[in-house]
Amino acid sequence: MPTTLKPLAGVSGKRLLVQGKGEVDRPTRSFLSIAKPNVLMLESVINTDDRIRVLDPETMPWRMICSLEISARTGRGIGTGWFAGPKTIITAGHCVYHPNFGGWANEIKIYPGRYGSNFPFPQNSDFQKPIVSTQFDSVEGWVTDLNTDFDLAVIHLSEPVGNETGWFSIAVKDEAALSDLLVNVSGYPADRDFGRYQYFAASKIAEVKPSRFFYTADTYGGQSGAPVWYQDEAARPVVIGIHSYGVGTFTLNSATRINADVFQVIKGWIDADNQI
Repeated sequence: MPTTLKPLAGVSGKRLLVQGKGEVDRPTRSFLSIAKPNVLMLESVINTDDRIRVLDPETMPWRMICSLEISARTGRGIGTGWFAGPKTIITAGHCVYHPNFGGWANEIKIYPGRYGSNFPFPQNSDFQKPIVSTQFDSVEGWVTDLNTDFDLAVIHLSEPVGNETGWFSIAVKDEAALSDLLVNVSGYPADRDFGRYQYFAASKIAEVKPSRFFYTADTYGGQSGAPVWYQDEAARPVVIGIHSYGVGTFTLNSATRINADVFQVIKGWIDADNQI
C-alpha cells in the first residue's frame, strides 16, 4: 500500500472481519435474509442467508473491492474484482472470457467501493469515471479448457486508481495453514439489487485441495471474482483465493487457491502493469 495513503477506519471492518482459526464466533445473519434459492446456481446461499450489507464501502478494506459491469458480444453480466496493485484488478476467468459471452468481454466498467448509485472512486478528476477497461488476460487452463481450477483473470487499468483505494496483499499458504482458517468474502451479488451493493460473509475453510479450497460463507452469482482473505497478525487483509463457485449441492462454496503457480501469474500481471 502506498505510504501516502491514509485509510479511513470503518465501522464495518471492526464489526465484521474475522481472524484466526476455528468457527465464526458471532452471529452474521443479515436482517435482510432471503430464502435459499430453488434453482442451481454457480454460487450458493447455504441454509440461512448470513450475508451482511457493507454500509461504509468507501473505507478499508471494502474500497479495494469493485463492482464489475461486463459488456460482451452476446450479452451483459456482472461480477466482482479486487485491487492487487495500482493498475491491476484480479477477478474470475469467467468474468472476462466465457462461451456465453461469445468469447472475450468487450468492455468492463469498474466501480471500487460502490454503494448503490454512489461511486466514491476514483476521486482524481483527471481519471476516467466510471473506470472502463478493454484490456483483460486470463490463463490457458481457463481460456482453452474452461478448467475451474484455473478460473482467474486480470483487468488492466490505464490509470493507477489503486493509489487511491489501496490494494490487497496476496500469499501462498500450505494446507496446514489453510485448514480451519477463518476467511472473509465480500462482493456484489446479483440477488441484491443486481450487484449494486457489497455484501459480506465469513466462515472457516472446510476443505483444501491443491488448486481450490472450500467454505460455507454465503455467496451468490455476481460475487465471482471476489477476494477470499484472512486477517494477519497485524489485522492486514491478505488474499489467498479468488471466489468462483459452489459445489452444486448448496453445502460449500469455493475459491481458486493462490498456490505458487497462481501467485507467479498474478505477480507477473502486477509487474507488467507497473511498468506501463
